[in-house]
Amino acid sequence: MTDNSIYMLCDDDGTPAGMVDLDAIESAATVLAYRMADACDDPARLDAITTQAITEQGSDGFGYVAAAALRITIEHLLAPTLAVTDAAGIDLRTALHEGTRNAEHQAGHHN
Repeated sequence: MTDNSIYMLCDDDGTPAGMVDLDAIESAATVLAYRMADACDDPARLDAITTQAITEQGSDGFGYVAAAALRITIEHLLAPTLAVTDAAGIDLRTALHEGTRNAEHQAGHHN
């Protein structure tokens, strides 16, 4: 029996560097995304959720889970929210664009 969700990671030379289970990452990321969204107005809970996720995933796995959770948050939570605010005539996108420009400027990314 094979599990098609397990992938080998390789370094730049093609040398195997480890294995990842994409189903496990996606599952943990979904939980993390929704827990963080639910706690969005409570910094202490956000800290606790982050600490728990790091503890559960370990330092090697947390980056993968956090990146996937960010994508889930944007695609499945923020995008539908913006669609609703757009339909209601509430412009949140301008503030997001301004925030992007400010963050890029602060980080020295001038596009």
